Amino acid sequence: MSCTSCCAPVVVTPQIDLPDVTVTSRDVEYLALCDDIGSFLRRLVHDETGALVSAADLALDAATPYTPTGPVHVCTSESAPPPVQSAQLRRQVLRNQTGGPPMMWDFFASAGGTVESVTLTVISGQPSIQTDDGFSALFVGESVTWSALADIGAGSDQLVGPLIIHTVGGDTVAVSWTVRP
Repeated sequence: MSCTSCCAPVVVTPQIDLPDVTVTSRDVEYLALCDDIGSFLRRLVHDETGALVSAADLALDAATPYTPTGPVHVCTSESAPPPVQSAQLRRQVLRNQTGGPPMMWDFFASAGGTVESVTLTVISGQPSIQTDDGFSALFVGESVTWSALADIGAGSDQLVGPLIIHTVGGDTVAVSWTVRP
């Protein structure tokens, strides 16, 4: 029997249906203001177009709701509040050597302070993460970020766990986060 035609290998790429993702960016600004009682913070949140999305008056801890008393004005040097404490950037690189046993790292057990944001970037391998939503695989070059946009209505301006990073041999993940002490 002879073959009258020759066929090249057929490469089949699986179809992956990804959900539509809307990326929004927000700018959060804090203004130190004063009223008849003392000083407080006004948080202004703008969307990606610059439109004001929300405003909230907060005590100097930047979390407790505050109701101004009397006229609101820019603080003078005598009435100025202490400066708002800035966030600190921290970084950890997780490396699981080729052939190494599976490892897991509990981010919130190690982060320290009040976590405002965290970004994971996969350098090599295919690690996974575990959150309240379950497990998710990550791929080389992928970065994922969580950020706590202060939401007085929800009563929180910090991220909470769980966030557990699972690695196997050959995985390298860079983890960067900001915290308030």
